Amino acid sequence: MLHLVKISKSYGPQTLFEDVSWHVPPRTRIGLVGKNGAGKTTLFRMIVGTESPESGEVILRKGAKIGHLAQEPDDFGTVTPLEAVLEAGGEAITLEAEIARLQALMDGGRSDPEILDEHEHALARFGQLGGWELEATARRILSGLAFTDSVMDQPVVNLSGGWRMRVSLARLLFARPELLLLDEPTNHLDLATLMWFEGFLQSYEGTIVVISHDRAFLDRFATHIVELSRRGVDVYTGNFTRYLEAKVEKLERLEKSAAQQARAISETERFIERFRSKASKAKAVQSRIKQLDKVERIEAPTRDDATIHFRFAPPPRSGKDVAVLKGVAKGWPGKTVYSDLDLTLQRGQRIALVGPNGAGKSTLLKMLAGVYEPDAGEFVLGHQVIRAYYAQHQLDTLDANKTVLAELESVADFENAPRCRGVLGAFGFSGRDVDKKISVLSGGEKARVALAKMMFVPANFLLMDEPTNHLDMASCDVLEEALEGYEGTLVIISHDRHFINAVANTIVEVDAGRLDVFAGTWDEFELKKKELADAQALTASSSGEAGGSGLSHKELKRAEAELRQGHSRKVKSLKADHERVELRISAIDGTLAEVDANLGDPEFLKDGAAVRDAYTRRDALSREQESLLERWEELGMTLEAHEAELTDALNALRPR
Repeated sequence: MLHLVKISKSYGPQTLFEDVSWHVPPRTRIGLVGKNGAGKTTLFRMIVGTESPESGEVILRKGAKIGHLAQEPDDFGTVTPLEAVLEAGGEAITLEAEIARLQALMDGGRSDPEILDEHEHALARFGQLGGWELEATARRILSGLAFTDSVMDQPVVNLSGGWRMRVSLARLLFARPELLLLDEPTNHLDLATLMWFEGFLQSYEGTIVVISHDRAFLDRFATHIVELSRRGVDVYTGNFTRYLEAKVEKLERLEKSAAQQARAISETERFIERFRSKASKAKAVQSRIKQLDKVERIEAPTRDDATIHFRFAPPPRSGKDVAVLKGVAKGWPGKTVYSDLDLTLQRGQRIALVGPNGAGKSTLLKMLAGVYEPDAGEFVLGHQVIRAYYAQHQLDTLDANKTVLAELESVADFENAPRCRGVLGAFGFSGRDVDKKISVLSGGEKARVALAKMMFVPANFLLMDEPTNHLDMASCDVLEEALEGYEGTLVIISHDRHFINAVANTIVEVDAGRLDVFAGTWDEFELKKKELADAQALTASSSGEAGGSGLSHKELKRAEAELRQGHSRKVKSLKADHERVELRISAIDGTLAEVDANLGDPEFLKDGAAVRDAYTRRDALSREQESLLERWEELGMTLEAHEAELTDALNALRPR
């Protein structure tokens, strides 16, 4: 499908990569990862031809169509989303116009055999290309990306940048090119749309390469992970989780090989130095020197996990109730967002607001932040609550005349001032970048500065709208770790499920002005939602005809397959957890046996400190094992319950 042959690219003194070679096989789904500045976006531009490599060659299979989603939306002029998507229909759209032209000629009285033949052939080809379903397909894709019928038919120019990005994405999905290059496609998708998008890509017949920092997306989407660095590309088979595991294994092997080689070289060098002046050893010395010259040195790898660790500034303790909304109403002319809304946030809660775009998540967050006032009802902020609000479009608090470093230092106290450069480095500002004026930064760079500033503010109530959108994975790790240690109350809006799962302990689902509060992580919330959906489906199937489902044999087999696939997806993580817990229990058994053997050894018992440590360790292991056994039994019972649900659902489908 695609070959990169020894390509190199530099910008001034900065070398992005050199002599990079990479083969992209057909029908693969690849996640392209690497540090900020590694050149991932530049690589995409070279593949599509908008930039050229300084050396090397980009070879694409002859006739292959490429689709490229950049980070900036296309300019669609005055067309509607539906028209913009249909324009990407390629040959089918051209044929539609040709059919209309030929039909007009025939309607005007032309009956030449040539025209009739052309019309017939055009109709046949149009049908082969699925032309009769073009508009229905376009509407289905737009609907999957959360466009309503009314929005599909209004000018794109009236839409926000995020929605224009969705139009660009819809065009590409509709055109179905053989090679699809997507640069951060999930940044402007809500969770429901993101899940639809993942499902669409699973059935995509072409080759897909995606730049993304969304780990959950890469886990579900990718069949391969490709890491780009200055020295080239490293290809890993499997999803993102498997890539992380394989990378650690590879680093350990390289470290071991580099250490072994270093020892061998050191021994050879000592031999050379020791016998260099002895004539009797001259031949052996020269032989060793030639061996060293031929050795291809193994470069000891550098680990990416040597990142900074930073905590939010310790906040003062707030009252138990951080924010209370009673009977709150909020809306705009012609649209009610909330009416009679009740919600109480308590100290220590870490809330993720989830739900479709337009459901009211941002409106609620802005009311909590004090940006919006309720139209009616009561909003009370708790005792000693200090708010800090982060939103990508509210960057006017930054001083345009200051440098990046000076802007951060303006909010850092004496103790944390020396850490400003490290924090900025974690958020993508290294070297001379910290001396840039705020006025010359891009929107994404300003957003990262605002986020870095927030980490120095001693607020006990953080409100954050899509904080990970402009961060790479290393920066996300810094923010995630800092939030895990944060001592205040947190409310976030995010589409990054890995991030939500790491920092939230409460999920609030927002839909049509209604709130459903779930105490637990994202994974637990998602599992609960699936269980409810399955129960509803089971109830619906059970309430069918007394004689069975009434499905044809083919429909029955398809329905059974869908049930089994849904069951498999639902229990996949449970089974993995069950196996991991079982392995850990077995490992503890082995360790306990070793400890008990030591405690039965008279020589070991002579060391009082070692004996005390052994008993302490044994107690800790026993407690851990007891807890794991309970978890193992719970998981086993849950898996059995899911198996029973599947059996009941399958029985409900089959004729009785």
